[in-house]
Amino acid sequence: MRWLRAFALRVAGLFAKSQRDREFAAELDGHLQMHMEDNMRSGMTPENARRQALLKLGGVEPTKELYRERRGLPLLETVLQDLRYATRTLRKNPGFTLIAVLTLALGIGANTAIFSMVNALLLRPYNFPELDRLVRVWENRGIDEGADARFIAPGDAVDLQSGAPVFDALTIYKCGDFNLNTEGNVQPVRGCHVSAKFFDVLGVSPALGRAFSVPEEQPGADQVAVVSNAFWQRRFAGDAALLGKVIQMNGKKYTVVGIMPRGFDYPVPMELWVPLALSPAEKTDRAKLSLESLGRLKPGINVAQARSAMDSVSQRLQQEYPATNANRRAEMLQLRRELYLYTLPLFLLLQAAAVFVLLLACAAFVSYDVVTFRRQLVQNVSVLAEAIGNNCAAPIDFNDPKTAGETLSALQADRGLHDVFTQETFNFGASGLVKTRSFPYDLLYSGFLALTLVY
Repeated sequence: MRWLRAFALRVAGLFAKSQRDREFAAELDGHLQMHMEDNMRSGMTPENARRQALLKLGGVEPTKELYRERRGLPLLETVLQDLRYATRTLRKNPGFTLIAVLTLALGIGANTAIFSMVNALLLRPYNFPELDRLVRVWENRGIDEGADARFIAPGDAVDLQSGAPVFDALTIYKCGDFNLNTEGNVQPVRGCHVSAKFFDVLGVSPALGRAFSVPEEQPGADQVAVVSNAFWQRRFAGDAALLGKVIQMNGKKYTVVGIMPRGFDYPVPMELWVPLALSPAEKTDRAKLSLESLGRLKPGINVAQARSAMDSVSQRLQQEYPATNANRRAEMLQLRRELYLYTLPLFLLLQAAAVFVLLLACAAFVSYDVVTFRRQLVQNVSVLAEAIGNNCAAPIDFNDPKTAGETLSALQADRGLHDVFTQETFNFGASGLVKTRSFPYDLLYSGFLALTLVY
């Protein structure tokens, strides 16, 4: 515990420093006097006795500095001194302070906004377990029809599930609008018809109630619904008695059997889900690409292996159903990467905007710094010019241009000032310095000051 006691003493040394300095100075002076008395008793003169005493102590000021370093926390004290100096500097120049604060605010704000977007859309886009195993599955007709045309035929989805043993589960769904009728007030809501494995594939279970069962995928048994937490809170004020109640949508009555956790609304921005009840004819339909599909890969299966397995199934379907599946191929993309296709252009645009804002702020800061520097330079040269003018006025009054010329010649160490003074203010002819009645007292574009002589 010695280190803890030493640390506590150092922290205490940060306070009442003036009093501690006075106490130590008095103690040090007492030691110095005692050494001087010992030296004088040994026959030394007072001057030599003091010198030897100082040598023995190592000097008064170095000893005080050593004591101050051991008494407190030097690093913390240095930081505090720097902060105090910076505060005094900023208070002396409020304009510079304002620009510096605005620059920092713009930079921090822009970068915080960009990081929030990256964190939400790129680093953690979905809060699903084992997100890298989730893949979007669709079929194309030999050409890429874009991200908004990624659909699959119901019959092909069944064959992919059974013929490509790379999926833990494969779900199909179709999203659209529902008309919710509450006490005669009809309002549109976003919803999805989903297969019974939809929530299992995503790895999310309802917070209240249950998900759908396989028998509820049959027509006539599909009058059940699962609602989102946001929909539950907004439409029904979070009433837990909603479970088991009937809501009316599109002229049909649905029994609410589940409420999803907060934040779940996939595919964004869904408010409720109902079973996807396909007729036998619809389940075997291969002509129309009408459904979206989402799969969860088995552990240890990567995307390349899954694509290879799906290619085999696609080739078989092309041979078995040439009328509908000719040139049709199953495609796959990780759900995380699919989101990048939508968010990456926006991210790059925002990043460019943030860089532009930072450059604009830095340009304003540099411009102000240049103006401040020029103003300080002009002020310094004005003082110098006034002093030189006063020194030259007297010799010219007494008709002694030689002395004035010698004063100006002394400025040759500063080539800029020498050139300005000799070229812009005075004429040096064969007879020496020639007086001129009027001298400009104005700023040149170079930042130097022309000299005015009063006589």
